[in-house]
Amino acid sequence: MNTLSDDAKAILLLCAPLERETPYRPLTDTQYHHLAVWLHRNGRSPRDLFSMEPEAVAAYMEPERFSYLLGRGVQLGLAMERWAGQGIWFLCRSDNEYPRRYKLLAKDAPAILFGTGNKVFLNHGGLAVVGSRNIDQTGAFFAESVALRCAREHITVISGGAKGTDSISMNAALKAHGHVIGVLADQLHKASLKKDYRDALADGNLLLLSPYAPDTPWRAWQAMQRNKLIYALADYALVVSSGIGEKSGTWAGATEELKRKGTVFVRMDNTVPEGNKDLINKGAIPWPALEETERLTEKLPEAVASGGEKHIPQIRQGSLLDMGDALQKGPAEHSPAEAAPCEQTAYDLCLPLILKKMGRASFSKEELTHLAEELGLLPKQLETWLNRAVKEKAVVKHCRPVRYTAASPLMAEQNRQE
Repeated sequence: MNTLSDDAKAILLLCAPLERETPYRPLTDTQYHHLAVWLHRNGRSPRDLFSMEPEAVAAYMEPERFSYLLGRGVQLGLAMERWAGQGIWFLCRSDNEYPRRYKLLAKDAPAILFGTGNKVFLNHGGLAVVGSRNIDQTGAFFAESVALRCAREHITVISGGAKGTDSISMNAALKAHGHVIGVLADQLHKASLKKDYRDALADGNLLLLSPYAPDTPWRAWQAMQRNKLIYALADYALVVSSGIGEKSGTWAGATEELKRKGTVFVRMDNTVPEGNKDLINKGAIPWPALEETERLTEKLPEAVASGGEKHIPQIRQGSLLDMGDALQKGPAEHSPAEAAPCEQTAYDLCLPLILKKMGRASFSKEELTHLAEELGLLPKQLETWLNRAVKEKAVVKHCRPVRYTAASPLMAEQNRQE
């Protein structure tokens, strides 16, 4: 069972669906975000809500709703026992293990994450592989072959667990003993009982994650909402097959990610549906042709670099230090003694973006100079930060010659065990 801090307890009481019938609905992620921002601005943390009068938060919820939600202690205890019995853990936005990449989503960051499996994958990126449920044979073969490459190169495959593209890519990677994250829109507990998933969970190769309670049934809007969570965990995304228009969840999710200046690749051949072609027009990058001996960790950065200005993520147009204002809008649920987003150092703000830019490529000192220019940093500053990241085991430093590589999930886990 999770060790429950007072901050996490407050978040669960306010936001978790603990009973089927209730006079007051739990807070949505956006509602909780606005409350968290207010708490931080006033030097408070979620735990302080227990000592506040209901009228103090009247701008964010009705006093009666506030009192009811925080009074659900018995229901929370029963729910935690049920989750523990199902092998489900949870993370709240106040927890240290909560994914850094999700905190950058601000109001879209889930207040609570439910999961089962290996948490080590949460902060180490990977390739998001997404696409239609109704996928043709060519697309299915393509998704499977990409997933197998990822497994060979220790690149985590991140997908949504749905039928079609998602399941094909996840199962292919798992059969090859690769690492997989499934960000689910429903029925987390039921999915964890599938035989293939059970074995992979036991082997430590799979993480199943959901912003929804473990027994939540499927709803279309939930699938649309969780799409951004798939993209947020990944370094790059690949759309295998997509319809066109807002009714296509794949197309809507990819379009939203392109607006956020994320890097989205698209399969392009003579058989692709119209949605794939439309995404190229919106700024996506054609998936590069790959020889058997070539590595994704080298080809994908090359494809981005050669894709033209419209394919360059927004972060490359200015210094990383310019991101401070945007990050101040992130979650503010930390206690005053902790480093909340707008109180973090430049290193804390920039490291996730540096690691995303590095991908899985290995950088020499000369290549780091070019990377520093690309990121708007002084080469010495970038080297200093990378050496600090080496001590924190987020980056691996190789000698003779000196090269730096962002730690893969597998390497990070090995480092922790040493």
